Amino acid sequence: MKCLLLFSLATILVLTGSLACADNGRPTVKIASFNILRLGQDGYDAKKNWDKTVEIVVQFDIVSLLEVITEDAVQALVEKVETRDGKDWEYVMGPAVGRGSYKERYTFIWRDEDIYLVGGSQGMYPDEGDLLEREPYYATFRAGAFDFALVAMSRTLGLPADAPFTLFAIGRTVGWIAHALEQKASGRPIRPRARYVGVEPGLPAREAAELARRLEAEREAALAALETEADEAV
Repeated sequence: MKCLLLFSLATILVLTGSLACADNGRPTVKIASFNILRLGQDGYDAKKNWDKTVEIVVQFDIVSLLEVITEDAVQALVEKVETRDGKDWEYVMGPAVGRGSYKERYTFIWRDEDIYLVGGSQGMYPDEGDLLEREPYYATFRAGAFDFALVAMSRTLGLPADAPFTLFAIGRTVGWIAHALEQKASGRPIRPRARYVGVEPGLPAREAAELARRLEAEREAALAALETEADEAV
């Protein structure tokens, strides 16, 4: 299995105007990019924390969504956001892109009260040489008298198959280091629940071997569960 690590990007092509809006005392436009992880694909939406997802989205005026699979799922998300926000939201989607069987649709959603889509201003980057696996999608918006353009794109890195587990372990390592520093500062363990689960010293050889095999099987199952969790997180 080849692992592709995706970086979500929403590029503001006209940034100085946004800063000028803030300097002139007018409301600023809050923009976010959100890799929403296969929105609309069977088996993925059921695992999402929709309350948290909606809570994140309503903090912004316009959000670029990556890894969108179906339009029905976007409509369902917009309905949830409108219910939470109490205001109307709109969306625009690009065509499905991707060379393999997995394809996604770049999407922008925005609060209709504050942001307007400039008609006929959206489309795909003209990748005439077919250099890009997923062509970027762009759109132009208007906030008050200020026009700005956004581009949604993904950057992929060809990483080995076990990369998700390694990245997941790196994140956990930060927590373990923090625990160690806290323990050193406090002079006492912060996780006294830990207990030894290895082979009991003094067991007969046959029982020890059987217990060792069982513990190894449990360890492999735990590692497999962690790898699955890491894959879903990435």
